Amino acid sequence: VPLARRQVMRLCNEYFAGPPMHLRRKFRAIWAAMRLYHGESPADVVGMFCDQPHMINEVKRYTGLTPGALQSRIDPVLAATLDEETFRVLPEIFPESLDPGGK
Repeated sequence: VPLARRQVMRLCNEYFAGPPMHLRRKFRAIWAAMRLYHGESPADVVGMFCDQPHMINEVKRYTGLTPGALQSRIDPVLAATLDEETFRVLPEIFPESLDPGGK
């Protein structure tokens, strides 16, 4: 992004009501929830977090469900949100192949 660090922080606060780190945590948790919802094992997804309890807490914080509940009793609205066809990560700014798992 061709912006200064402080400018990015101000824009994140204005549009997303939080700092860039908060936004990064949110997208990482949602991306992990998408992978779990589509059948990947938690062992494959946990690599982008410190450990499994950290993954569980972050996914639950941003989706309202634990990773196990994502596959069994998911709300239809959340299911539509976690569908890769309907969820887009600002395609004009970030490429579709963006991997938010990087620490």
